[in-house]
Amino acid sequence: MKDLSTLEQQLERLGIQDHPKAKQLLQKATVAENPRVKKAVKQRLHVFIQSYQEYPFNGETPNVSYTDRPVILGETVGEGRTYAIKEDELTRHLLTVGATGTGKTTNHYNILDQISTPCWIFDRKRDYRHLIHETTDVLVIPWNKLRFNPLQPPENVGLLRWAMVFSEIYSHAGDLLSGSKNYILSHVTELYKEYDLFRDRSPPYPSLHDLEALIKSDKVNFVRKESNYRDTVLNRLEPMTTVTGPIFDCSQGYSLPELMKRNVVVFEFGGLNRDIQNFIQEILFAWLYEYMFQNGSRNGQLQLLLIWDEAKQAFSYKKEQSDAAGIPEIDDLTARAREFGLGIMAADQEATKLTDSLKANTGTKMLLPMKDWKQFKSIAESMKLTEIQKRYIQNLDVGQAVVQHGNRKPVPVDLNYYDVEKEVSDNDLKKHQSEKWKSLDYTLSQGKDFSNSSSSSGDSSLAEYI
Repeated sequence: MKDLSTLEQQLERLGIQDHPKAKQLLQKATVAENPRVKKAVKQRLHVFIQSYQEYPFNGETPNVSYTDRPVILGETVGEGRTYAIKEDELTRHLLTVGATGTGKTTNHYNILDQISTPCWIFDRKRDYRHLIHETTDVLVIPWNKLRFNPLQPPENVGLLRWAMVFSEIYSHAGDLLSGSKNYILSHVTELYKEYDLFRDRSPPYPSLHDLEALIKSDKVNFVRKESNYRDTVLNRLEPMTTVTGPIFDCSQGYSLPELMKRNVVVFEFGGLNRDIQNFIQEILFAWLYEYMFQNGSRNGQLQLLLIWDEAKQAFSYKKEQSDAAGIPEIDDLTARAREFGLGIMAADQEATKLTDSLKANTGTKMLLPMKDWKQFKSIAESMKLTEIQKRYIQNLDVGQAVVQHGNRKPVPVDLNYYDVEKEVSDNDLKKHQSEKWKSLDYTLSQGKDFSNSSSSSGDSSLAEYI
């Protein structure tokens, strides 16, 4: 039998020296004067250590009642205890990381099937269109059916405030630096002035096509630095307005407040340029935040759930590491969204490519099987897993995950399985959704002639619009 100091060292090495049972047995063995009693307690402590090495988890499941609108993730491995979280706790965000085919999207299906809150899904791989056969009031919008004017501010949001938000999002999506960002900002405010919106804030609103036309008409001195900003911005803007067709060619797009009331809205982005995908997703997120900041409540309840698969595209660590570009707006939005009832449910297979902000600001983390040690280590460290727990997780099966919720210790969980039929062709989707698409109202952009505009790069002051 090992001596007491050796057992104590083992407890410390396993990180369980503060476990209530370990502390109790250690104290009994220390104070026991009877050799037989001391030996028996040491034996029990040895068995406890062995048991922990076989199952190195001692976390408790969250305390959730029926009235909390529970979302059941599954059952604890080997114990069969129900593991559930409160629906409103999704405002603290949920992150699922695992290798391809381990059950990330299936986990999303399971959660979607249980919640009563509306959700928007940003779908890059057509993984969610089948929901038209699974639940009611589902609207699937392929990118070529979308009509959205990112220059139309949310209700009650100031024009200058929205111009700054738009410029920030657009610059980060297009990897533009501060000079180009300020160039965009001055021209968006000039557009609002051309449309007389500072005096009478009513339709029509300028579109991205108007922004492109205004910049092209800019009376720029090609010797000055502003000409570089102009060329850089147009280099990003022209492909966006050309490739997307009619998406942005509208004065007023679909009513986003109305879409927020629907049970499920799936935005399909497959086949669209990645930078354009990122821009649309981020500006929609920003629109929601600004709208709810001005018009929503802060009651702590989940109002809308946003779902991202392939989350590294929007929450890219590269943008976070760019000192010149500053902190990405999406990082700031992620940290502030919960206050207004916006929840994020994100998933990816490459944890190292996700922003530190996303990993730090997710209240529930789910780690599924991963073979790539680098990716595994990144998320395991954010969950503060011990070395022995890391070794245990290497043997997880498909459909199992280690779940860490809030400040609770991680627990292995057999996730609920959700069986779906994913075969929904474009023709099937059209037959099912065509009437819904027709019911979505929007107003085409009328366009404007800026050939006689007074716009001149760097000459207009934002102060006159405040």
